[in-house]
Amino acid sequence: MTQLNKGIWDEIDKLPSGERTWFMEGVHRVLIESMSQEKNANGTPFIKVNVIDETDPDIKGSANMYTSEKALPYTLRTLQGILVHNTKTEIDADKVRAYFRKLDDSDNLDLKKFNGAQAWYKKEKNGETYTNKDGEERDSYDTGIFNYEPKMKKPADTVIEDITEDAPIDLSEIPFD
Repeated sequence: MTQLNKGIWDEIDKLPSGERTWFMEGVHRVLIESMSQEKNANGTPFIKVNVIDETDPDIKGSANMYTSEKALPYTLRTLQGILVHNTKTEIDADKVRAYFRKLDDSDNLDLKKFNGAQAWYKKEKNGETYTNKDGEERDSYDTGIFNYEPKMKKPADTVIEDITEDAPIDLSEIPFD
């Protein structure tokens, strides 16, 4: 990314929410606008979750929750947690848990039950870049939907030096119980 383009995008990211329509990097409290079952280019099934900001419905985002055999238990656990956190009584929460215990795949999941539900949305740089249609290099982001407030990944504060075989190691500083 050229320094000029990077500077422009840094300034755009600082715009107040009324002047942009996307989520900035970070953790956001959101409302689920809609969900749909889809497949990616490789044929892997997923649920696309479209979200809006709780206070500004013009700010929108989306995240994919995969429903392959390995990912399905995690996805269903997260979706169950979202609905449980949106119930008003413990009796309603128990009904949600009973509903999810009966599910064995995502095909029988009523996605409309989630419309308007509160959840957490995380948008975080993943260290990769891509080139957009205008030929500009841009940062790539990972997004996710959560039933709890997630934490952002912390960058490594220090670089750990490689220990070579010929370097002496002082064991006196290592606490042993």
